[in-house]
Amino acid sequence: LTKFEKMGIPVLLVNNESIYDLITQFELFAKLTGDTTRADELIAYTKKSLSLIESLKKELSKQKEVRYYFAQGLDGLSSECEGSFHLEPFKYAGAKNALDCRMSSNYGMEKISMESVILSNPDVIVAMERTFTDTLMQNPQWRNLRAVKEGKVFTVPTTPFNYISRPPSFMRLLGIRWLIDSFYPSLLEKPFEEEKKEFEKLFFPQLKEN
Repeated sequence: LTKFEKMGIPVLLVNNESIYDLITQFELFAKLTGDTTRADELIAYTKKSLSLIESLKKELSKQKEVRYYFAQGLDGLSSECEGSFHLEPFKYAGAKNALDCRMSSNYGMEKISMESVILSNPDVIVAMERTFTDTLMQNPQWRNLRAVKEGKVFTVPTTPFNYISRPPSFMRLLGIRWLIDSFYPSLLEKPFEEEKKEFEKLFFPQLKEN
């Protein structure tokens, strides 16, 4: 930030550490564009989603805790440790990181050994790369994990942006619901696909329905 200022380049710093920052982001959007109607719509949906997340905390605490491994990279051996803001959607989905590791930087994507993954033996695997999930069964080490044996490997949707992170955007509102629906299929009253259509209609009105 300081380097840009010294070069005389205007900088707008937007806080994006939590999904709760989305409200102030949309308020800033209104100030910059003057489109308060659009901003109010996005804020209303965000508040509704955050309210749902809060209301589900008690119900999620009653469920059998799901231990997940967040597989990143083409080989699935990059992940996030506790404290990483990239794990926020998992936190609100009532799941626990199967890894016991520490962050080495704020960037994340910590390199994880196959031995560590095997020892953690997660209940589910959430993968960022389809290339990884498509080749999973070809590797006997991955194939013997509980999550793989039970068919509980989920690939994060990426259309039009990644639901979970990289970048950590407003898509996380939908990503949290996707995770909950994946981990606890009968918990949400509204079918996920129905919620997805409502979300896309609001955030991407230019997209045509199939």
